[in-house]
Amino acid sequence: MTAPADTTGPAVSITAPASGATISGSAAAISATASDNAGVVGVQFKADGVNIGAEDPPAPYSAALNTPGLSNG
Repeated sequence: MTAPADTTGPAVSITAPASGATISGSAAAISATASDNAGVVGVQFKADGVNIGAEDPPAPYSAALNTPGLSNG
């Protein structure tokens, strides 16, 4: 039996840093929550279109962001 198609997109929310916060440094902490009706396998953080580390499979989802060299905003 084939599983039904997952037609609902996931919901993702950045939990840190706070919206509008300024971050800097070589290990700025970022974290997120994610949910989906068919389950979440992992979260891949990105900045400027580039992956930040490897996909983080177990919740809670987090990564360290190296900010030097990233565009502002």
